[in-house]
Amino acid sequence: MLVLLVEVALGVPPTSRMLPTLRGAFLHLAADAMVSVGVVLAGLGIIYTGPLWLDPVASLIISVVIVVGAWALLRDSIRMYRWMPCLRAST
Repeated sequence: MLVLLVEVALGVPPTSRMLPTLRGAFLHLAADAMVSVGVVLAGLGIIYTGPLWLDPVASLIISVVIVVGAWALLRDSIRMYRWMPCLRAST
């Protein structure tokens, strides 16, 4: 599953990542892959070292990264929406 997520995310052309919808899809796939990696690493850390606090720490780190990416996408979408009337009026 993780290999498939990474391959699909890397299959999105870099120029199309500029569009908010495609960038959102790319961020969604990247977040899914990151969650999978975080869960595996936290699980291995718990199995081999024992501290159960690794799971919530991994979850918090993943959550912060997802929120930062979503906030940037929202900000760019709002900027584009605000410029839409200007773009329509000039055509």
